[in-house]
Amino acid sequence: MSAVHYDSYTEARAHLKDLLDAAGQGRVATARRDAEYAAVVDAERLRYALAMLCPSTAEAVAENDGWSVFLPGLPIAADGASFDEAVAKHSSPCASTPTIGRTGYEMRPTTARTGAWSS
Repeated sequence: MSAVHYDSYTEARAHLKDLLDAAGQGRVATARRDAEYAAVVDAERLRYALAMLCPSTAEAVAENDGWSVFLPGLPIAADGASFDEAVAKHSSPCASTPTIGRTGYEMRPTTARTGAWSS
């Protein structure tokens, strides 16, 4: 398995398919701009590695006509009509946007019993 590296973003753009193919195959895929390096990583491999390094402390609560999943102490939450839908939204990096409260990234529980968040 050989690494793929490009010394400029212009060169990386010209070889974007090769860069993405290498990342998808689990090979090292990097590009440099000035003194900074960027790595291209397959999203599923990154998700798996992060899940192994930082196990989730997600909590789920049934409320109203659905479910909410959230990470205590972090501004990340997802809601769904079913438990599976809420977990899928919480697990997907693109399926939902973190819920952000009125005061920026701070979220405040409205009730300890349900774990509902105020906005």
